[in-house]
Amino acid sequence: MCVGLPMQVIAPAPGQTLPAGWVRVAGRGEERAVDTALVGACAPGEWVLVFLDRVQERLDARRAAEIDATLDLVAGVMGGLWNALSATAVRLAIAILVYGG
Repeated sequence: MCVGLPMQVIAPAPGQTLPAGWVRVAGRGEERAVDTALVGACAPGEWVLVFLDRVQERLDARRAAEIDATLDLVAGVMGGLWNALSATAVRLAIAILVYGG
């Protein structure tokens, strides 16, 4: 299954040169370079949804936080923390992720 990750565009590392149409992003504990061909140029501070090292769409900070929280819930369930999470919270998170709130 391919899952999109909300990531924030950051400035390249000092001395780092990226190919045209690529930016550096950070999120969910990692940094990477991603292709922006589908959305056009992105500036540091912008939030984007990344699939397989490609930006699929731009996000506002609220939507990025919703997706991030939902991914945390899914990771918790997959990690065996189901008893700590209510079924209602999981259904709400899925609704936010699928339907945008």
